[in-house]
Amino acid sequence: MSDNVTTFEDLSDELCMDIYEYLDAYQLFDAFQGLNYRFNHILNDNRLRLHSDSNNISDEKFNEYWKYFLPSICDRLTSLTLSYRHENIALHSKIDLSSSLSLDHQYQQLKFYIDLRWRFELQNNESSLIWKLILFENYLPQLKVFSYISNNGIKIHDHYKGLQSTITSNNIENLTIGCSTNDILFVLEHTPKLKQLDFTVHYCSRITQKLSLFPTIKYLKMAIIYLVIYADLMIILKTMPYLKIFELTGQSCDKTFLDGQKLIELLPASIHNVKLDILISTVGTSQKLIDQTISSYSNNFWHDVKCFEKDDYYTRLSAIGLKK
Repeated sequence: MSDNVTTFEDLSDELCMDIYEYLDAYQLFDAFQGLNYRFNHILNDNRLRLHSDSNNISDEKFNEYWKYFLPSICDRLTSLTLSYRHENIALHSKIDLSSSLSLDHQYQQLKFYIDLRWRFELQNNESSLIWKLILFENYLPQLKVFSYISNNGIKIHDHYKGLQSTITSNNIENLTIGCSTNDILFVLEHTPKLKQLDFTVHYCSRITQKLSLFPTIKYLKMAIIYLVIYADLMIILKTMPYLKIFELTGQSCDKTFLDGQKLIELLPASIHNVKLDILISTVGTSQKLIDQTISSYSNNFWHDVKCFEKDDYYTRLSAIGLKK
């Protein structure tokens, strides 16, 4: 029986690499580097794709991580997440920099570490304008996936004047961002290759942006806030004529969302799949309202419709839309 037991060392190099790619790069090297010649060889194989998240690094080890580790693997990074608590250390540290270097040069140092990978995630505070460099100055032209995670979103309109004269469209294909309904249209204007958009509405403003069409967008996931109404959603969806998948979550004060037929009317003809899970402000949910809602969603498009009282203030609605 013992002859059939397979140890980790018995696995092929290719299978080891498949397993390694599930692990954070820093923790991977910390665990396997130096064990033996073979593992060192696998860790240094150019086929090995690496990802790293500075949230996994203690403050005590971050300088070593930033100064020595990232430069050694930057050509194989496919994803780098830099948390807000480490961003300031990275951008303002004097690691490998003379004290006379400007902040702009320090941004170039940041670019050196991440400009060879295809994915960049940033958990950030609102004071940083790294989103400006990436979205409107094409700071990382090879970047395909950008996720800007912020509790309060970003207020792009506060920087419109500073952006207008320097804007260069980016090459991002998959974007996760939180901002206002007006701002997202401004972003889309300068993201011509975008295919997937995960958009959280942090600020609701009446849309004044001149509308364009964004034919490359096939997937939209949208989380709305209380003041977003049916008309806002209609305007945004009209800009995406070839949208195939649409997910809507969040909450709204607009009872129009409880009308399944109305919701179908705002969907582009190209749509294949819709997923809803939203809270609608109703201040009490009567059985009549529930029956009317379910009735309006009773057709060949909507499936698995659920409508019920969430609490004294909200009605919860969930449904799946499938085009046959």
